[in-house]
Amino acid sequence: MEIKEYILYPESKESLISLLKGKFYETVINENPGHKISNSKIRRLLVSGNVFVNDTRIKIPGYVVRRGDRIRIFFDQEKFEFEKSPGDIPFTLENRDVIYEDEYLIAVNKPPCFPTEAVIVKDRNNLHYEVKNYLWKKSGQKNIPYAGVLHRLDRETSGVVVFSKNRNINKEMFDIFSNHNLTKKYLALSFAEKPGINKSFTVSGFMKRTSPKSRQCKWGIVTENRNGVEEKYSKTDFEILGFRNCTVLIRAVPLTGRTHQIRVHLASENLPILGDSLYGGKLKYGKTAVPRTMLHAEEISFTHPVTGEKLCLKANLPGDFKKLLKDAGL
Repeated sequence: MEIKEYILYPESKESLISLLKGKFYETVINENPGHKISNSKIRRLLVSGNVFVNDTRIKIPGYVVRRGDRIRIFFDQEKFEFEKSPGDIPFTLENRDVIYEDEYLIAVNKPPCFPTEAVIVKDRNNLHYEVKNYLWKKSGQKNIPYAGVLHRLDRETSGVVVFSKNRNINKEMFDIFSNHNLTKKYLALSFAEKPGINKSFTVSGFMKRTSPKSRQCKWGIVTENRNGVEEKYSKTDFEILGFRNCTVLIRAVPLTGRTHQIRVHLASENLPILGDSLYGGKLKYGKTAVPRTMLHAEEISFTHPVTGEKLCLKANLPGDFKKLLKDAGL
């Protein structure tokens, strides 16, 4: 991520968005022949807080600038050319999305249908980038602050994600995650025709990849451990929080951290998560399409490795999850 600073001086009275679409556009295109910049991207640059008028951050497109004003624009070509992949939501991390922050850590509420970090698809926005951009704008400095990825959520899964802000804390945090010295809680919505489900239950077993490497990654529980490299022990505790209209609200507490663990374990109990087509989840609720795999990382708890404070970081439910709960009467 490389930030370049542009300084412009308006020659007459005009709106800030007009200046950006005119003089700034011409400057960038001249430096980067062959690039196309849409009006929506220019507006996004403005409202995301990267434009300053006389050292004051301005986000209002119609703000009037005059001759003698000094316009500073911090331009990240990589970010500016991000294109969301089909199904990705547009997202800019803001204060309301931050669950916890100190000088060592930052925890944020990841929206559904948004990647945690950069993927192989070029120019695709992601949460890791948004965290760095948020910290940079907050710091007011030219250099991009550090943010380290400590763990990940699947693209469709919403909820709490923790990043490090200081490299010196990475080893301790990685130990916490790898040794599972923490508690994670998830909420899932599943489909069940009959209410005859135990209030609480545990699923355990060895998991391995069941799909070819040339296909989408799919995992399953194997009947016995053959000491294979790919076979990993997994265990999840589940609690039924509500059942109505064939919809089950389930809390999951994974005791190990395997790929797709909660999804695989619920599917093995004939409780596939709504919207999870990979593991047999229904794609419609009544006549309404289920927007995504209905899994939410509700909470993560651990002891802060520096301060010793007991942290319990909770993420509010997103709108699509709340809507399905309401539709089901839960």
